[in-house]
Amino acid sequence: MTAPAQVRKQAEESERALKELEQQGKTQPPAGDGAAAPQNPTSPEAAGETGGITEQLAKLQADYHALNARHASLQGKYGAEVQQRRELDETVKALQKQVADLAAATPKQPEVPAYMRRLSKEERENYDESALAVQGKVAEGVTEDKIAQLRREIDTRFAQLTQEQDRLNAMTRESEGAKRVSAFLQEVEKLCPGAIDIDSHSERNGWKEFLDTYDAASGVAYRQLAVAAMNAGDVRRVAAIIEEFKTQAGLKVPGADVASQARPAKVRASAPPQPGKKRMIPASEFEAFCKDKALGRLKCSPEEAKQLEAEYDAAMRENRFTQG
Repeated sequence: MTAPAQVRKQAEESERALKELEQQGKTQPPAGDGAAAPQNPTSPEAAGETGGITEQLAKLQADYHALNARHASLQGKYGAEVQQRRELDETVKALQKQVADLAAATPKQPEVPAYMRRLSKEERENYDESALAVQGKVAEGVTEDKIAQLRREIDTRFAQLTQEQDRLNAMTRESEGAKRVSAFLQEVEKLCPGAIDIDSHSERNGWKEFLDTYDAASGVAYRQLAVAAMNAGDVRRVAAIIEEFKTQAGLKVPGADVASQARPAKVRASAPPQPGKKRMIPASEFEAFCKDKALGRLKCSPEEAKQLEAEYDAAMRENRFTQG
């Protein structure tokens, strides 16, 4: 076994120093011309120098022996670990061989076809395997066809249930919408008697055709004005539009109390308003405002909404609505 490099290095250095000290103690410097005479070995100086060298030599020898002992200990420990690893490798190889032997000794079970798994051993022996294979294919085909049929039935039923659910949802929405419209018309009826009857017989009383005409003041179709007012929940404005229809159809004498809510009489001024001072408002802007207000989607504050309503009312009085 090879010793660790550090241990070898320390041992070599100790051995080299020991040899140098031994060589130094055996040799004396040569005498020559002008050279100093060697000291008396028995002099105190020589004795002190010799004693120091001896002590240093003894210390180096002790270090050398200690390093050798440490090296031997490490070598023994390493050898024991190598032996233990070798034994473990042998054990693993033996176990692997046992597993391989067991796998080789265990007979492989033949794979049983699906069409024979439910048959007993006696049944498999009594029937011809080729006939069983044919019957298995037939059964497999029948099963696949049955599964496909069931899937189609499930898909059809699911589609029917989806349509039924959509129909019920639509009926629910229509019912809720009809309730809201009915409640709204009840409020309109309070301001404009006969409004519900007019709406119910719109096909023959001319109400439907009237909605397709245009308001002379604003230039906006009555249908657009009515839809915007209904979306905004403005009962008085819808009642005023119906009153306007009744007036034009000769169903009542024109009245100024409610009809003014739909289209107040145009204010006659001595001179037309100067252009640029008041903006012209597109009818689509007014409709979008009414729709957003009815759905609670206004992005402005309540104070700004009131200012816009006042502006729209003023624009209707002053005929400042435009198409678009």
